[in-house]
Amino acid sequence: MKMKIFFICLFISSVVINATGIDDIQRAVNNITESKPPFDIRKAQYTKSFGISNEDNIIPDRMYDDFQLSQYVHASDFDDAGLSMDFKIKVNNHIIGVISCGGILESESYSLVTIDANYKIIDAIEVSVSCYCPNKVYAKQFRITGDGIILINRVIPIDKNLVLFQNFSQFTGYITETAYQIDDNGKFVKKSERKCTGTRVFTKQQLENKSLWDLIH
Repeated sequence: MKMKIFFICLFISSVVINATGIDDIQRAVNNITESKPPFDIRKAQYTKSFGISNEDNIIPDRMYDDFQLSQYVHASDFDDAGLSMDFKIKVNNHIIGVISCGGILESESYSLVTIDANYKIIDAIEVSVSCYCPNKVYAKQFRITGDGIILINRVIPIDKNLVLFQNFSQFTGYITETAYQIDDNGKFVKKSERKCTGTRVFTKQQLENKSLWDLIH
């Protein structure tokens, strides 16, 4: 028999809401208006937020300052950085939500989290990273298709030196796309990975306020 799964997507932002444990997730899932896929965070507008705690540190809460995603701090290490659920999307037997947490380094990141029928987290995966420098640029970005496929695009520098969000003008790299599905046990399963572009120069002007998908086509 298939297990009923709640699928929660978590986003890091500047909203701080105090809440704790499984009760937080249950309250969020039960009170946020349900949306339908496909899901694009850039076009979504939320009306409610509910605090989510990360007591077992299952949820990735890294806030980065470089495109290589190697230099970061944890949101949980700061009093003013919290996780909160902003959206809920139903896909087949899964409930998908979007949650925000404090962007203290002008950095934002999203994670997807699966939760069982008892509102306990099963699995988690980081799916989006962006930064305001001062305009918004993406290092990693996600979307959910109408049939529930999670597509993650990432722009990857080939330079061994760190390409910092706050002081880059351009770098050489390429964009990848990785596809995930959720299995019956609520685990994220990687289905495919491919390079979407050849190696080329990405300028700050090209990346500012642009979706990575726009740079692929």
